[in-house]
Amino acid sequence: EGNTILTSKEIDNISYRHFLSGNISKYFRSFKTTLSLNANYNTQNLEQFLNNQLGNVKNDGWILGSKINTNPLDWLSLEYNGKLFTNKSQINSLKNPIIKTWNHSISMNIYPHKNHYIRFTTDYYNNDFTNQKQETLFSDLVYRFTFPNTKIDLEASWNNVFNTKYYTNSSIDSYYYYVQKITLRPSQIF
Repeated sequence: EGNTILTSKEIDNISYRHFLSGNISKYFRSFKTTLSLNANYNTQNLEQFLNNQLGNVKNDGWILGSKINTNPLDWLSLEYNGKLFTNKSQINSLKNPIIKTWNHSISMNIYPHKNHYIRFTTDYYNNDFTNQKQETLFSDLVYRFTFPNTKIDLEASWNNVFNTKYYTNSSIDSYYYYVQKITLRPSQIF
């Protein structure tokens, strides 16, 4: 609801964008575990017109992540992936609130017996948007049986185990906050 009118004006304009990324990973043989850490930083500084006034716009974003992949037993593997996203913007001297989004994903794969497989996955999202927190927990469960000496699998899935109703995500750019609310399918077994 609302209008956006875009116009252009011919003026000299300089924009600065920088991006820095790093990643480190280490395999620990005795634990059958890989640990990874990563970080990304981006910054943008530019001039833009808003309401017929030229303004200085600055955007900064961080992504900090970690990942653990382990196979401690022959019949079990686990994976954790966590990320923190932060975004902030400033127009002239007006600093907008920082948006923080946490994302945690866990996957557990179990092989309880020959030809049997169970996978449980969970995703947790925490969006902090101008002190309005939105949390989402989403999980799936899969059981698979592979018939011996064939390429045939029998699989049962339970999607959206906790019957989560919505997934909400927030982001920011030079002038706008975006809040996206997605209605999810109800819990299903098939």
